[in-house]
Amino acid sequence: MKLKLITVCALAILLSAAGSYAQSSDGAAIADKATSEVEASAEKQTPSEAKKNGEDKIKWSGALGESLAAARDAKKPLAIFVYAAWCGWCKKMERETFADKKIVKLSDSFVCYKANPEEDEEFSSRFKIKEFPCVIFLKSDGTEIERHLGFKTAEEFEKIMKSIVEPAK
Repeated sequence: MKLKLITVCALAILLSAAGSYAQSSDGAAIADKATSEVEASAEKQTPSEAKKNGEDKIKWSGALGESLAAARDAKKPLAIFVYAAWCGWCKKMERETFADKKIVKLSDSFVCYKANPEEDEEFSSRFKIKEFPCVIFLKSDGTEIERHLGFKTAEEFEKIMKSIVEPAK
């Protein structure tokens, strides 16, 4: 609860500071960036912080390199949600599919990473994504298992996640 309050306060401060730049041509971009940074920092909390705050969300890890290392260390597959900020289906998948309790619970069997290839050139050149949303599953050693394009309901995504995890057991 405290994290949410701090996040809301930080967002308000950043937006009010960015508001003074709103009259310039790039003021809106600055405000959008500030909002994105606050939201991203709130999402990248540790599992214990999320449970302490009573949140039931997927725990997205940091950068791609960190995520691959975490997957290797934990001997878990890596699930990469590839999105674009302008993609309505990506937003719907985050809002509906990734908020489903079964998906959140299954996500503990993975290291989860969100990637926007329009902002991450390294990711973009490595995975060559052209359609959104896309979910890529990698083995803990970084080799690709499979990828799924387009919006998936919670039920569809649950089947996909189980098919990745169960053979590994």
